This record gives sequence, C-alpha cells and structure tokens, in this order.
Amino acid sequence: MATSDPTDIARGPGATRWPRDWQKRAVLVWISFLIAAVMSLVFFGLVDPVDLLQTSAIDFGDGRERGYALLFFFFWGGTATSAWLALRLTRRPRS
Repeated sequence: MATSDPTDIARGPGATRWPRDWQKRAVLVWISFLIAAVMSLVFFGLVDPVDLLQTSAIDFGDGRERGYALLFFFFWGGTATSAWLALRLTRRPRS
C-alpha cells in the first residue's frame, strides 16, 4: 500500500498530528527546560545552594537537592515566561 504523503512514513504507523497550538506549547516548554538546565549548571558551578538557602529569610529545610530543585524550577518558570511573552509580542495577525 503506497501513501501519497511521505511524512506519514517518517511519523510511523498510528501517529497522529498535533494541533499547531500544541506544537508551539511543546516547543516553548522544551526549549525553556533546556535553557533552565544550562542556567542551573552555570549558576550552581559558581554558587553552593546550601549557602544560598542559609542566607534566605525563608526556611526551606536543608540539603543541596532541595536548593537545586527550587532554583531549577525558578529558572524554568522564568525562561518559559520570557519565551511566552516574546512569542505573544511578536505574533502577527492571521491573514
């Protein structure tokens, strides 16, 4: 059985297309995740999370893992928000 669309072969049997809005959201979340990972590597190469948590006024408990997780999600949220704003501000009206 031959298919007329060569991209159907690349996606595989039973694959469905995502709506365009879902694709945009997936790209935004994935890229912001990768940027947050790089930011975390650079930041935690210079700063110890235990020292950072000790200087804060809020008691998050102790441990490096908690500091890594909290600041990674902070970085991820910040990069996702800035990417979303950039997409919204550069959006063109549909023609």
